[in-house]
Amino acid sequence: MNCPKCGSEMEEGYLQASYKSGITWVKKLWPLGAGYFKLDSVYVSNDGNIGVESVKACICKQCKIFVGDYNE
Repeated sequence: MNCPKCGSEMEEGYLQASYKSGITWVKKLWPLGAGYFKLDSVYVSNDGNIGVESVKACICKQCKIFVGDYNE
């Protein structure tokens, strides 16, 4: 998918939420939201979420935007 803002290719991954890390964009899902330990993760919210949830999402790290699909 191309970024709607700059047109460059976006990276595929997931928005994953956990009570330890808030919402983090990760390339692959991690048990208990442990993706916040990975160097290629991008934090998009503060912590404080309950449970571990995820949604497929593409990210443009240059523009700092993501596009998510919660249809699945």
